[in-house]
Amino acid sequence: MPFITLCIFACSKPQNKETKAQIYQEKELVTTDIKSTKIEKNNNVTKKIKFKKLNTQAVLIGDKIELLNNDLKKIDDISDWTGKIIDIVGVSDSLFNQKNDICDAFWYVKIKFENKEGIVNGKQVYKIQSSEQGIDFTINNKKVEILTTEHFAVALEYQNDFMGCPMYRPIVIKDSANNFFGIVDFIPNKYSKKGRINNKYPLFQLQSNEGMYDNIYSAIIEGTNIKLKIHTSFQTEENDSEVVLKFDKNKYTAEYIYYEEIKDVQN
Repeated sequence: MPFITLCIFACSKPQNKETKAQIYQEKELVTTDIKSTKIEKNNNVTKKIKFKKLNTQAVLIGDKIELLNNDLKKIDDISDWTGKIIDIVGVSDSLFNQKNDICDAFWYVKIKFENKEGIVNGKQVYKIQSSEQGIDFTINNKKVEILTTEHFAVALEYQNDFMGCPMYRPIVIKDSANNFFGIVDFIPNKYSKKGRINNKYPLFQLQSNEGMYDNIYSAIIEGTNIKLKIHTSFQTEENDSEVVLKFDKNKYTAEYIYYEEIKDVQN
């Protein structure tokens, strides 16, 4: 079967390094005052939340997602929107926290989807972004993009300080040939069980945290399948793996087909 091999960064394995995602273009920031309540433990403080205008897209992910009004009162249960691509129109300019742990802190996000608009907890809103982890290529003159995501909550860093909070970053595929734009279902198997893979939801993600970093260094296209070769850097170890992306019944799935034993980094 004919296939196309696409090499990323000259097919070389990446060096260990930190990378920061480049967010899609953010338009001019403006503020809008709304009355709401900042939730603090043992102390409720009424103040106006200022929102920064942001025009970009995100995917909603969560078991129970509530759409809130300007007073942070529930408008609707939108849990069935999980996996949907929505528009972001604003982000609060300050963090909110319902607990003492900084890793529970989040920004409120104003969203639009179809004919509804409201506010959502930012821990359930994953902005779609291009980054050094993602790739794009062309198949039969049609562009395919593998994009990363990041939620509106405290993660590894905050204001240049290391927080070490857990991160979950599912990928999004934008495939113009199949008119597809969405998340990728993850199929666990014997290979994925060998890895240090912590999927909060059954979705495929590229790891990027203080313990491990995934980098796609090659992509092979065979028919409707895309095989990714991934190099993973741990703190003092590394390994290679292969994942096949399959498009069928109007959705993408990801499954490991090879997972090398983790070994010490060779200097």
